[in-house]
Amino acid sequence: MLFPSALANTFSYLWNQDGNIVPTSSSSSILQKEAFITCIRKRRHLLVAATVFIIISSLYKLRKRISQKQRRTEVKLISGTLPCVGHLLELYHDPDTLINRGKHEAGPIFRIKVGNMDVYVLTGPLIQEMLHSPRRFNGYAGFQIIMPIERALKISYEHKFKTSPPNPRDKDPVGYTVRENFKPCNLGMFSTRIQQGLDQALDDLQELDLKSREKKIIKLKDTVSWIVSQVSCLCLAGTHVGFNKELVYAMTRLAPKISKTALMLSFFPNWIAERVIRQCISLEKELDVIMDSLVPELEKMQQTSGYNQQHKPSFISMVLNIPPKYNGEPRTPKEIAIAFTKVALGSIDTTRDIVIFILYELAYNPALTQELRTEIKKLDHQTPEKVNEIRLLDSILREVLRCKAISLTLLHKTTQDVNLAPSASSSTYEQNIIPRDSLVIAAINDAHTDPTFMIETSSSHRTTSIDSNRFTYTPLQLNQFDPYRYLLTTDDNNRWESTSIGPELLTFGLSAHACPGRYFAAFQVKYIVAELIMRYNISPTIDSDKRPKDRQFLGLTRTPPDIPLVFERFN
Repeated sequence: MLFPSALANTFSYLWNQDGNIVPTSSSSSILQKEAFITCIRKRRHLLVAATVFIIISSLYKLRKRISQKQRRTEVKLISGTLPCVGHLLELYHDPDTLINRGKHEAGPIFRIKVGNMDVYVLTGPLIQEMLHSPRRFNGYAGFQIIMPIERALKISYEHKFKTSPPNPRDKDPVGYTVRENFKPCNLGMFSTRIQQGLDQALDDLQELDLKSREKKIIKLKDTVSWIVSQVSCLCLAGTHVGFNKELVYAMTRLAPKISKTALMLSFFPNWIAERVIRQCISLEKELDVIMDSLVPELEKMQQTSGYNQQHKPSFISMVLNIPPKYNGEPRTPKEIAIAFTKVALGSIDTTRDIVIFILYELAYNPALTQELRTEIKKLDHQTPEKVNEIRLLDSILREVLRCKAISLTLLHKTTQDVNLAPSASSSTYEQNIIPRDSLVIAAINDAHTDPTFMIETSSSHRTTSIDSNRFTYTPLQLNQFDPYRYLLTTDDNNRWESTSIGPELLTFGLSAHACPGRYFAAFQVKYIVAELIMRYNISPTIDSDKRPKDRQFLGLTRTPPDIPLVFERFN
């Protein structure tokens, strides 16, 4: 409206500068036209100048308004940015300190630089808002940045098997299968195989073949990786191929190679990264083993009537039973084998690290280990179902999931411009807009130590119990590991179980973003830990005063210390 009104005023001014040409009611239309033309000719230089001035003035004011709006809506970039590297050095040395500084400088949402890329960090309740908004935040696209499974498979194996892009109308063979079949009520079908897998793994591991009271220093990473892979193979691939040692070994090698692939794709140009991946860290050998092991088995399941009834359900047999593609075509054995690979990539290393974290806590707390053994001995049968019911073990697992959370995780990509915290109560931040296709990351470790979310589990005094033996104690600070934190006597609808999700525990995500395989993972973890502490005394190799720190990389990963523990045969 600014330009038309100003131009009209200018015309009025020019019109009235010459009193002889002001139109009156008695003037004829011809005289009016002649007068108007004469006026334009006499004042045309003034008219042009005025028009140019008005246009320039309007553009300047418009630009100023846009600039002010951008300043209002731009998420603040915190201080400390270095050329080329951004905040990488600070992320490498101490990501938690960087997060605290960002909150102090900018509030619950701030922007950091990872190299030359903008990354938006969410804290507090904004994490929940992100996780409850799957249409605005794409978790799968964000996950592919830190764990580029699809690109790694394509680079490594496209020359042998080319997968078609997923259709949104198809059921996801991984997420749908796990969500529908790996529920708590269905886990009993895997009980026998979990026990068989653990026994077989311990037989395979010569370093754990100890005589009574014999001690040995054990590096946990490879040992626990083999145990978890063997157990997972039997449950995911079935008993017919689950004992295949080549398949078990291939599964232990997948995730480490994917991590290296992610680094290459993140820090090098694509043409360099892809060449190095193909020549040095390709997944081709592992995928060949998976294809050679699973494809013939899957073909038998498809072709032989009654073959499935001879074997207990497994992940690959469950994928065969999900609805076909939108065009009516069934999934091929090779496509199901690729789905199996994705499940292995997303589960084995995570399960391994949780087991190791728990073993470290027990190694440095022998009194807690003894309490846990006492609870296990009370069981009629030491099966995964019975072990899963031990409240102390479940409390330990949940506390590990809380304390050992990654500093910056749950990566998402925005699908549109996102205005976070639009409520009136948070008007200070209501203009914080994250642009479309931006990378957003959650500071969940910071949320797990926030007293505003952990009020009920950080109160000064409360009553808890172990198997009806009540006692009162003072919980430790939220930045400390407390194995009894979730032993509440008020059975609040299983709210404090290790697999329950909420603002107090974001490790598994929330809402539609929640991990559907968390029940199966917890089921495995508890049984593996229970069996190991009932067979071995586990102790540290260094003094408790010099307890090693967890290993973190840029705040995006968190793994247990690479320090061995002492295993002594218990019975």
